[in-house]
Amino acid sequence: MRKTSLFFTIVTLCFLSVMTVFADDGYKSEWDSNFNRMHVSQDENSITGAYDYSGGKFIGTLKGRVLEGWWSETDDRLMCGPGNNWSGPMALRFSDDGKSFSGNYGKCERGENKHEGLPSDRKWDGKLVKGKMEFK
Repeated sequence: MRKTSLFFTIVTLCFLSVMTVFADDGYKSEWDSNFNRMHVSQDENSITGAYDYSGGKFIGTLKGRVLEGWWSETDDRLMCGPGNNWSGPMALRFSDDGKSFSGNYGKCERGENKHEGLPSDRKWDGKLVKGKMEFK
């Protein structure tokens, strides 16, 4: 009985050790932006996040130092992007030191449904508060 219990304990500890080595939470960061605090999670070049304004959330792909993505808020129509579940496109360009970004966003209900040519008067800017992002 004791040997069986010890065996299962050792197997369990080995499994947990292997899972810890292979677990990758990616990168997490927080940013102060003109849409309040942003909470960003990164897994390779895939970005997901939320911001503290009107239930805001976003997804995107990091291409070099440019995040191309889609945003939504609780009070906006969801009519474009993947699954037509987003309010509009966004394109954010990160600084060389990775501590700030500036960009623009569009609204699909106004026909602005591409990442190129976003309105210059719809700015989205921010500064890193904590954490980091990985740029490749």
